Amino acid sequence: MIETIKKVEVTYSPDALLEQYRDSLSSPYDRTLITVEGFYRDRKGKMYGKGHYYDSLLHKETGTELTLEVNRELKLSLFDGGFFRMQGFLNRRRRSNDDSSVSLVYHVLKVEESEKKRQLISEEDYQIIKGRYDRGLANVESLLLEIFRTGKTPTVLLFTGEDSEGEHDFYAHMKFSQFYTIEVKKVNLSSQSGLIEELNKLEKDSYDVMSFVRGGGVGLAVFDGQELSQKALGCGIPFITAIGHSRDNTLLQKVADKGLATPTALASFLDSIVEHHTSFLEDLEEKDTELGDIRAELKSRVESLEAEHRRQMGSMTTKIKHLRLVAGGAILIVIFTIFLFSL
Repeated sequence: MIETIKKVEVTYSPDALLEQYRDSLSSPYDRTLITVEGFYRDRKGKMYGKGHYYDSLLHKETGTELTLEVNRELKLSLFDGGFFRMQGFLNRRRRSNDDSSVSLVYHVLKVEESEKKRQLISEEDYQIIKGRYDRGLANVESLLLEIFRTGKTPTVLLFTGEDSEGEHDFYAHMKFSQFYTIEVKKVNLSSQSGLIEELNKLEKDSYDVMSFVRGGGVGLAVFDGQELSQKALGCGIPFITAIGHSRDNTLLQKVADKGLATPTALASFLDSIVEHHTSFLEDLEEKDTELGDIRAELKSRVESLEAEHRRQMGSMTTKIKHLRLVAGGAILIVIFTIFLFSL
């Protein structure tokens, strides 16, 4: 049976593979041998059936999990947190608690360890990332646009280093800073304590969005701190990271509502929101003008119809008066005729 399925010469991440089935339970890759890679997570569950286990393959950046069905022999070659490339195919399984619900399970046929030196994700980091995505992300774009559309000015808090070039890069590339209320807090970015102290002072409704701004390079380890990430998540304020170049990827970036590569990218992002809102207002103005023209045309037509109605009513009134006179004359003639016959 296995020999009859096709093979795709592409390696997928868990996210990319599940995307093929996001809106449908069918895909061009049905009955196809697929290669997938990611970080293995041992669920430490019991053995099922004739010797297979259900574990996970984790996408490092998003925390997305692909459920694996792996046999006892292959499981012996895996270790928790290791980065592996696997070959297999997808199966559909009905959930035991819901006959109408179907889950996707990747049946592992072959395991190949890959890139041993890759940074592994710890259990603690994994739980923070998973918890973040379980709670859901704030849509920062929609949030800022909604604030603009209510006629208010979004308040943005920037955390920057005391001697950081990030703030300079941000303002040097920001075209529409006047549309925001921006407050800058300079802190020592060499340790978590300064940032955590400032985060402890924040009130949930103080700012609409907060952002951590710093250029790339060395010294980003502070943003890998678990306590800092948990504290940022616990503030209840949507936050953006702009703390490094695209090759940098810290824990704080992984759990942010919006992750941007650089302070310059943050400036461009905020500018794009203003441009989007301005375009929205221009569209509204154009539509309002069109509606105004339509209203004017309708008003003209109504006035014309009313004038025609008044003309017709006037003509009808005149005719009724004429008919009354004719009818009155006729009645007089009849009365006079009857009177003559009575003599």
